[in-house]
Amino acid sequence: MTIDPATCPAFDRRFSRYWNEGSGGELVTADDLAGRAYVFYDPFHPIDSWHAAQIFALDPDAVEVKMPFTGHHTTSVLAGTGRVKRLLDCALSGRDAVLRAEVAVMRRGHDLRARVLLEAALARHPHLCHRVLKGLKAKGDALPFNERFWTWANPLLEAASS
Repeated sequence: MTIDPATCPAFDRRFSRYWNEGSGGELVTADDLAGRAYVFYDPFHPIDSWHAAQIFALDPDAVEVKMPFTGHHTTSVLAGTGRVKRLLDCALSGRDAVLRAEVAVMRRGHDLRARVLLEAALARHPHLCHRVLKGLKAKGDALPFNERFWTWANPLLEAASS
């Protein structure tokens, strides 16, 4: 399912190429919300922030869980049976502060955060980013960065070296 582009603002056309009449989705409505809603999003990602604001307008009691510098990849940071179980345990027992603390640990320890931070800084401070990447590369296996991170980072390092 994907969201009907006609129901989204003009700045959010990420998935419009996947849209067809049979795939039908609209934006979240009040009828879609039941129980206690938790909204996980990156407040620095304009599109995610817009969508989160729409949900909060429908349900002012929804629990806000900010995940700065994860981009539109919050689910990747939270993925994993053990992680989801910890979050569900917290949500079901109403321990929102503990849930936010768990999310902060997951977010800070995920290689995606470093990539999003470096992407944000790259436009303003390219030389600093290249120095940081060289330092990370030198530390090698001592850091939790996976192959996906280095697939992104290596071309930047090569471009800076030439």
